[in-house]
Amino acid sequence: MRLSRSDLERALGFLAEGGNLDGADPFPTELLVSLAELVDCQCVTYSEIDRPRRKVVFFSSTSNDQTEELERGYWATIHEHPIRRYRTVSGDLAAVKFYDFITPKQLRRTQFYADYLRHVLPSGYLMSVSLPAAHGYSRTLLVERQSRDFGERERTLLNLLQPHLLQLRFAVESRLHAQAALQTMPNGVLSEREIEILLHVAEGMRNREIAQALWIAPGTVHKHLDNIYTKLGVHNRTAATAHLHRDQRAL
Repeated sequence: MRLSRSDLERALGFLAEGGNLDGADPFPTELLVSLAELVDCQCVTYSEIDRPRRKVVFFSSTSNDQTEELERGYWATIHEHPIRRYRTVSGDLAAVKFYDFITPKQLRRTQFYADYLRHVLPSGYLMSVSLPAAHGYSRTLLVERQSRDFGERERTLLNLLQPHLLQLRFAVESRLHAQAALQTMPNGVLSEREIEILLHVAEGMRNREIAQALWIAPGTVHKHLDNIYTKLGVHNRTAATAHLHRDQRAL
């Protein structure tokens, strides 16, 4: 399905809003509210879960209706979760919904519905898109409605956003690594952004790749690198990253 010009413009606006974030939270509530407006739904939730340990590593939502009792019901019946079963078998992370795999009548007959879903989303109108994660972990974005099911517009929109959502997640990881590395550098030598760029350089990334990861222009990356070389008294990427590694070993 082709998205309208309006949808594409609003999607770009949402991504620009996400790219301007500078905190440790990859998907704060205000960003999820913007996504709910874009998708036209009542609730958006993002979670990161350590499945072997049944531990929620990160959770952010426009709704706060989860309780410990509901969480226990979720884990006790997860084997009946239609989307979870599908992803486990197929490995597919694309946008899907409950009713791609089961009818409303069949869903209501499951223990998963009785112990968990009916308390949080009795309509069952949910669409899920997942992001790549390490083995045993999941990164999942859920959009929920009460009045009507999701269609191909929402599916196309979430699939379009999926790789960019992953970039937003990586940008937060990069920022946190830079903040940690900043503690190893002499005070005032490099800024947090400069260390963030230098860490990407150390990973072998090119300027354009760094720009995409950090949501900035390639020319901006080049200017930051020039400043880094000047501050460190070096002339190339290899020498700059060697300087970074040396300071980290000295800590």
